[in-house]
Amino acid sequence: MKKQLSIEKRQKLTENTSCMLNDKHAVIRGRLRKFAVIAEQNGPLAAEYAWATVERIVNAGGKFKI
Repeated sequence: MKKQLSIEKRQKLTENTSCMLNDKHAVIRGRLRKFAVIAEQNGPLAAEYAWATVERIVNAGGKFKI
């Protein structure tokens, strides 16, 4: 099993990270949770992702799809 990202790395991802969920502006939440929550800024859509996946997607441009 892969090691989870540190709380510090999770916090950095949740602060000031620009990302999209299905081509809509989104935020990353849940730094204290086992999984990250990617949620639309102005809508009901949200999804959980492993923190390592969030880090990889953010580093590749921040475009999440569900």
